[in-house]
Amino acid sequence: MSEETRQASLKLAVELEEEGQRYYRERAADAENPLARHLLETLAEQEIEHRDRVLKLAEGHGLPSDLQLETRDLESSVREVFESFSAEEREGWTTENVSVYEHAMELERKAYRLYRDLAEQSEDATEKRFFEALMREESMHLESLENVFLFFSSPGRWISVEESNRWNWMNA
Repeated sequence: MSEETRQASLKLAVELEEEGQRYYRERAADAENPLARHLLETLAEQEIEHRDRVLKLAEGHGLPSDLQLETRDLESSVREVFESFSAEEREGWTTENVSVYEHAMELERKAYRLYRDLAEQSEDATEKRFFEALMREESMHLESLENVFLFFSSPGRWISVEESNRWNWMNA
């Protein structure tokens, strides 16, 4: 991949991460459901971490030797909020606007596809691993959104999700 194409792709990645961060912050501010609010706020924070890492790469600062992204385990974080409310309190939670989740999931899919393309096109092994790590993060974001969305909007569909992708603790 040419340096010009690489820089254009990195610029797009920064823009996607910033778009995601703005979207999640705005929707979190409007969210009445505490679980949705927490998930959206956490995603916003993680998108900024992604943006900062991509910016460093784009600006020529290279990659850190440790390619682990410093993000909290999203599932554990959401579970902590979920379990801080009783089953009776959770029954009163409403699904946020369906379009919020649909748009959020599409943002994550777009970012995943971009990082996949960058990983496939990268000629540098370390840079390739960096983009693969970002792919895993975006995949985790998508899984989180899908679990919360399906749990509130379609409990029957949530139960039918492949067990390895379903947060079984939400069935409490």
